[in-house]
Amino acid sequence: MIQNYLATQKKRCWEIYSNYYDNKHYRNHEEQYLDEIRDQLTAESILLDAGCGADMPFTKLVANRAKLAVGTDIGDLGTDRGTAVAVRADLNHLPFKEGTFDLITSMSVMEHLRDPELAIRELSRVLKPGAVAIFQTPNKYDYVSIVARITPTWFHKRVLLQLLGRQ
Repeated sequence: MIQNYLATQKKRCWEIYSNYYDNKHYRNHEEQYLDEIRDQLTAESILLDAGCGADMPFTKLVANRAKLAVGTDIGDLGTDRGTAVAVRADLNHLPFKEGTFDLITSMSVMEHLRDPELAIRELSRVLKPGAVAIFQTPNKYDYVSIVARITPTWFHKRVLLQLLGRQ
């Protein structure tokens, strides 16, 4: 029963999306994020994707545009990494030399850290002088964030699994 309900809601969401956004011109937040990263990368860039996630989706998407693409996460990292390198590490204590990276990216990570200031200082340490960091975080007042605050964790897990096939 819940699967039918979720399937109906997913279909309705896409109908609303189609009514309000011109698909030829609208770029969702992930496309905008990727475009910013691609604009900053060169064939000589060394990239760090901080908090890349187990499957390293963004790291793998842009790895072919960089000299080296490193994804780091505190959790287990999958084995299929393509041309990206995986390093398991805590963002508060990175195992890289000072001034290693030309570009640091991080999507939806900072809001989960206990001490984001410490992580920012550590990321700044490994960033080359004058280099760029691109972070994306959710908006506190976005409808997804509001719903997430008022619903239990078990509900989040079920919705992610049913709608996106993610744990």
